[in-house]
This record gives sequence, C-alpha cells and structure tokens, in this order.
Amino acid sequence: MENGKPVNDSCTLRLSEGFYDFHIGNNEYHYQSKKSENKVLYHNGNKNVACALTAIKELFSQTPEALAIVGQSAGGHRCVAHCPQIHELYPDCNNVVVYSEVSYLRSSLWIEIAKNVWKVSSNLMEYIKSEDLISDLFHYAKDNMPSSTKFLHFNSVWDKENTKFMYKMNHGKLSVNQQALQEYHNMLTIAVGKLKKEIPNYFYYLTDYGKSPKDQTTPHVFSDSQKLIHSKMQDGMSLANWLMQAIDNKPVDVGSKFVKSIK
Repeated sequence: MENGKPVNDSCTLRLSEGFYDFHIGNNEYHYQSKKSENKVLYHNGNKNVACALTAIKELFSQTPEALAIVGQSAGGHRCVAHCPQIHELYPDCNNVVVYSEVSYLRSSLWIEIAKNVWKVSSNLMEYIKSEDLISDLFHYAKDNMPSSTKFLHFNSVWDKENTKFMYKMNHGKLSVNQQALQEYHNMLTIAVGKLKKEIPNYFYYLTDYGKSPKDQTTPHVFSDSQKLIHSKMQDGMSLANWLMQAIDNKPVDVGSKFVKSIK
C-alpha cells in the first residue's frame, strides 16, 4: 500500500494468502498469477472448524465446569470469531472464558479480504465493518455469547511480528522501524481502551516485558513459553495467574499505564 491505499488487487491477494483465513473463510478463490498461471486459494477454514467441533463433541460429551476458548496470534482472532459455535457444544456451561493472545492488526484491507476473498458468512460479515478486525470480532462475540462470558485480551505493546505485518498491510513493506513501532503501539493501546469501554467483561493484559534493547521490540507469543507464562511480567502478575483468576471469576486488568484515554 502507498499512503494508506491499496497499490493493486495483488497486494490484497498476497496478504490474504499469507494470513490464510483465520478459520472464517468459505471460498475457493480463483485468480491468475503474474505468470498468467491459474491459481486457487483454498479458504475453507469455516468448514474445517465445523468438522473439528463435531469431533470435539464426540470426544468430550460432558458439560465442563469451566470452558476456556483460547487462541494465539492469528488464532487469537479465530477463537473470538468461533466462540459462539464452541459454546453451543456446552450451552449449560456458565463459566466461559475467551482468551485472545497477541491479536491486533489494524488495516483498511480487512473488509475487502473478508468479503471478497474469504467470503465470510453473512452473520459475521455484518460485524466486520472497520479497520480494526479484532475489535469487530469482539463485538460479534459479545452479541452472541452469554452475558457472563469473560473476554481476555493479552498483547505485548511493541510486538515485533505484528508490527512488521501491520506495516506491510498499511505501507507495503515488511519492516520494523520507529514509525512502524509507534503506529502499532498507539493503535493497539487506543483500541484496548475503546474495547474496555464497549465490551462488558472485557479484561486486558498489556506488557512491555522482554523489550529488546537492540530494536525496541517485545516478543510475539507468550503462553507457549514456560518462562514467560509464569513470570510476573507486569504489575506483579504472571500471565498464568491472570488466566486462573479469570477462570475463578476474579478477572482484573493488567498494564493500565499503557492504555490510552478514550473520551
């Protein structure tokens, strides 16, 4: 992209291919490559989820005391988008936590990708109407989940991978530079503050733990690291304890110093 506008359709196409379809796609997208070869992008994530949910219900038929719906990175979008379908497997479970980790990428390309490349279902597409995809998905989940659902959102505020990909989406180049970092940081912290006001039972954990003195970035994923998940990264709270408190119906916000004030 240049000046925030798509350079051409191939830019959108490459990004869609790189991000797969966040498991919300319903399309086989036919196109021609630069060499005039016929190609197909298979965006059948929604069907794959449906098959997986059938298998889960067969394997785990009893209603759990608590249900944690968890996703990391691109999966952080997926778990929010599919939490209503997952909860339908266990409708009598009243203690539901949706945990989305490092899921923030803001771009004007999302609507085009979701509508015309992935062909997202109409009920979900009704909510995808801004540049802030994860916020749109949280609103969809809020409207389609029990009011007692707790929504947890964890992000590192100088996320290297998300900064790089967001700069690619908005400026056409994979890069981690000072402008890219500041754009990501500002947009993320404003979005979290906005979600806190708009989504009941939304709780955030923001941290700059592990910030590199070399390039000023923070790690991308945390919960799959034994060291990171048990470290008291922010406000004396570890990620593991934060998650357990939410499951025990004692959710809190962590890293409030990073949140931009929204009037």
